[in-house]
Amino acid sequence: MRIRARTLAAAAALALAAVALQAAPALAARAAVAAAVPRPAAAVAAPPPSCFDPARPPAGLPAGEAAAAAALAAVVAPVPAGALPDARPPQPWPFRAPGDRGVSAPPPAIDPSTRVLRVTSRVWLPRVTAAALRWWLEMPFSVGGEPVRYAYPDGSGRTYPKALMWHPLDYVSIQTEKGQDERTLVWRVTTLIGADRPFLRRSATGAAAPPQLTLPLSARVSDDGASFELRAPPLPGSGSAAPAARVLVAWVEKTAPPPPPPAPPAGAAGANADAEEDAGGAFAPIAGLEVSITNEIGSEAYPPSVNALLACALARGAGGSPHAGAAALQLHDIEAWGNLAQFLPAVYERYA
Repeated sequence: MRIRARTLAAAAALALAAVALQAAPALAARAAVAAAVPRPAAAVAAPPPSCFDPARPPAGLPAGEAAAAAALAAVVAPVPAGALPDARPPQPWPFRAPGDRGVSAPPPAIDPSTRVLRVTSRVWLPRVTAAALRWWLEMPFSVGGEPVRYAYPDGSGRTYPKALMWHPLDYVSIQTEKGQDERTLVWRVTTLIGADRPFLRRSATGAAAPPQLTLPLSARVSDDGASFELRAPPLPGSGSAAPAARVLVAWVEKTAPPPPPPAPPAGAAGANADAEEDAGGAFAPIAGLEVSITNEIGSEAYPPSVNALLACALARGAGGSPHAGAAALQLHDIEAWGNLAQFLPAVYERYA
């Protein structure tokens, strides 16, 4: 019996080896194809994709989850190539990044019990005042369906829609109107968060459309912060009227030492023109804003399965992984809010 068992084990090992040899060419081909597919700029190491397309939910979902998936499919749709704006402010933008000075970007987290996804970041905006930031958020992004345009402070005199000045790669448009009370604004944000960035740097003519998110938001702005709540579409099966997602923004005015001036080019003489010096020649502290951004995708009032669906809707353009979607959202926040320091002081001085 012992000899027979050894014989059977050897035969099984030979069979498995034969199967592996037969599958090796196919696996190598799949690996080559996967390596050639461009990944989103914000993608990070993450578990294998676990999401499904809300427009094509798998069979066998509970009725409540299937209805919630159908509702989410309404906010995720392709952008017609001709609808993408071609005129964007000058490139490359001096975007902020997670490792930059004055940027804090802790890893996004998914609550293991509620499946609520939380994404936080903090950026330092030199020379931006609280009054300027509140003005930027309260003034309309559109009037009568047409985007409000400002001149980008590069000396060219060209004007651009506010949304594209804020983030020329991720935003398609932002429509705004007054809400039911004086303190509430209604934003309709069409965004490409998580889409392949190289697409956005090419001409949109004839290109395949990347995924978009169209988000109706209820916005409230105060002296030291703002909140944005996503209450649509209604999510059947959630059992709650809580917002499907929300963004909480807080800012505080403070001063900080300026970054060290760049070294002058070889053979050049003179001081850095961008440096601020006091009467004694030392670098003077710079006033500005410290802005904290917290995203909550889902709600503790929802069943965990519905919160997981919301995280998947965010991730549709980021490889199907909630973690990759969260990383793309965090990168967007750092770039968008951090980018305000590049133009808001001059725009506020000219238009406020």
